Amino acid sequence: MNRRGFVSGGAAVAMLAGQTLPNPAFADVDDLRTAAREAWLYGLPLIEAARLRAAAIGPKPREGTPGFNSFIHQRDPTGAATHDFSAPEPDVLYSSAWIHLGGGPAHITVPATGGRYFCLALFDLYGNVLDTVAGAEAGKNGHELTLIGPPTRVGMAGYTAPVPRMPAFQKMLHTPGPWVWALARTHLEGEHDLEAAHKVQDGLEIRVKPVKAYPAPSVARDAPWNDYFFTVQSLIDENPPPLADAAFFRRLAPLQLGQYGGFERARFADVELAEIAKGAAEAQVLVAQPPRIDPPDA
Repeated sequence: MNRRGFVSGGAAVAMLAGQTLPNPAFADVDDLRTAAREAWLYGLPLIEAARLRAAAIGPKPREGTPGFNSFIHQRDPTGAATHDFSAPEPDVLYSSAWIHLGGGPAHITVPATGGRYFCLALFDLYGNVLDTVAGAEAGKNGHELTLIGPPTRVGMAGYTAPVPRMPAFQKMLHTPGPWVWALARTHLEGEHDLEAAHKVQDGLEIRVKPVKAYPAPSVARDAPWNDYFFTVQSLIDENPPPLADAAFFRRLAPLQLGQYGGFERARFADVELAEIAKGAAEAQVLVAQPPRIDPPDA
């Protein structure tokens, strides 16, 4: 993946995480069409994150793959001719990494950043911010951060238990899923500051036990609804959703998609397939609408 590609990808996920979409937690899911519409919206952050991950590290990343368990850096300022951004930031250099926690904890080192602006943000595949490290925390002495994924579970679907593991002897950030996306932003004063800014980027380090990783597949957001929902189910299986979403998935029972689901087109009759298609189409229309901006109070 080229440097401009991962920068534009970072902007896409960040924008998606803050995008105003209908809140599925308050949806009245009483029919298959509504369930499909709300499930499509719920799955959109997963679809976008998986697409960006696939573009960055491919379907079967190995240690040494740029951006997989290591940072890949944008070295040159974003120019006005760059069309990957709606609003390019010429004074920021980006660094990006996809971290897999299947082999155990990951240790992230942020070097001393001095007085410059710096921010490292960690996201799950749902677009949630897990943690941030700002320049104030790393300015003088740098900063260390340890991530640990969910424990391995054994049993059958719906009836599983975590495998016991040794208690941690240091502070760790527990992540809900095995994949974390890290995006760092390093402020650049100008061309004369490139060498110093590159030094900050080069000081970013990830230490994690090497392990084979086979990311769940990705599809485009305009993929046929069957492929879209099948991919969402695969991503949910790979990345457990927040516990707070359990009630939402129970209301999606007609679609058979969710934490303990197994979405399959073959399970539905023709009339039901038509309703699912209508719900997915409605969701796509909602997403395509420009965000509503309320006027300031008089």
